[in-house]
Amino acid sequence: MKIIMLCFVIIASVALNAQIGSIFFSGINPEDELGILVQSTVETGLLVKNSGVISEVSMLPYLDFVGWHSTQFSVPDYPFLGFRLPGEDPVLNPIFWNQPSSPAPADLSLIQTDSLGDGQFSQTNLDILAYHTSFSDSKLYFGIQNNGGGFPTGSGLTFFSYMAVLVDPNADPEADPIVFGLMYTVNLPGVIGPGLYKITGTGISDLTNIGSIETQIDTANNLIVLSCNISDLLADPDFSSWYNPQNPLFVTQAITSKISLSSGNQTADSTDGYKLLNLPRELETSNANIPVLSTPELVINEEDQQFQASVCYSDADQNFPLVFELVLANRQVYPLHLLSEPDFSLPRDYESSWIPLPEDWSSITLRFSDNQSDYAEHSFYPEVSNPLDALLPCPQPVTLHPNPSTGLLRISDARKLRSGTHINIHNLKGQIVHSGVLTPDPDSGEYLLDVSSLSSGMYFLEVYSPVDVKIGSLKGPKKLMRFIKL
Repeated sequence: MKIIMLCFVIIASVALNAQIGSIFFSGINPEDELGILVQSTVETGLLVKNSGVISEVSMLPYLDFVGWHSTQFSVPDYPFLGFRLPGEDPVLNPIFWNQPSSPAPADLSLIQTDSLGDGQFSQTNLDILAYHTSFSDSKLYFGIQNNGGGFPTGSGLTFFSYMAVLVDPNADPEADPIVFGLMYTVNLPGVIGPGLYKITGTGISDLTNIGSIETQIDTANNLIVLSCNISDLLADPDFSSWYNPQNPLFVTQAITSKISLSSGNQTADSTDGYKLLNLPRELETSNANIPVLSTPELVINEEDQQFQASVCYSDADQNFPLVFELVLANRQVYPLHLLSEPDFSLPRDYESSWIPLPEDWSSITLRFSDNQSDYAEHSFYPEVSNPLDALLPCPQPVTLHPNPSTGLLRISDARKLRSGTHINIHNLKGQIVHSGVLTPDPDSGEYLLDVSSLSSGMYFLEVYSPVDVKIGSLKGPKKLMRFIKL
């Protein structure tokens, strides 16, 4: 009996124009959501697996930056993500499989669907409905879903094959490039059988077995999963000549075929060619650091009574902010504008628009947060008209030590205060450079105040207590204490 080798479909490949670049995350917000920011040249979909189910989340353009997309999504229980870049030249970065066992059907990322009933023959087992994939450090997985009837390999003198093929994405179709295929078919020893093949033509002599495959048939879902070792592919010089493990890109396609003595090999159904980029994309949820704000600047145009504020944002976790705003007098909120590409591996500059400045303004605060819980802030305050009057020394209501201080200021005699006491720190110009609320140290009974962020110089600590609290022998809402920061 002469077996005619099934022919293969060469996939026309165009130059890659859909790519994924840098990926940044936010912190986790109080609703257990995570933000993601992706540098991608086209519209992008995010693949997330949670409770064993893969879903696809649409991403929107980020601010006004071309080539950047973002979204917020519920934090999944699976630590890897995937991406889809649709369009005329679609690319799928499937979700990485991180277990030693084979993935279940639900663990495979959908490559594409195929029309019902578009096969060349009446056999439902040859009618492809969907094509799926996944990958691990050592294996490739492909799932072919059909229209029912199981996955028989033959009926009488007619044989069937189910194959996932791989080809160089930059190959010229007119040059008849070599194709690699995971083929499940009839087992005729010495002739043909299930395996990983290098295919260089249409005859049986053009079929070279380069490795074995593993097969799982999920009858309930009409799905066959074919897997092979990546090492078997890399051992072939024709494959390793174009495959780049640092950028593991290839074109794939699912094909079913019918082989008979009378008609030879005939393609029954096939999916369109689709590019796969098999890079593991790990979910990053660490958020050990609060963002840092530096070089704040406030410019006031007194003639037009307007102001503009700017600041530099940086984060040791390389998280991007979910909140970036300016708050005027603790009431009005204005957006801050990112001045350069959103590459948050580097410090990024933000500034406000020109904003009308009320005559009686009390504060201008720049607020940032990467998790909508912890905030980094910098506040500007108006200069007082007579700072010496506001900052005249007065009797010490409590004791500050060490004074001078290099970083941690201890406020003793805490029995004269109570939890919830408010403080401001003024510089010699009378400007407030820090505000906060005191809470006592339960072990020592002292209040601890971190002044390490202040520049060296002399400052005044302003203590606001409720009016019904005595401070020493004096009554009143506030008292000032002088200290020096080394």
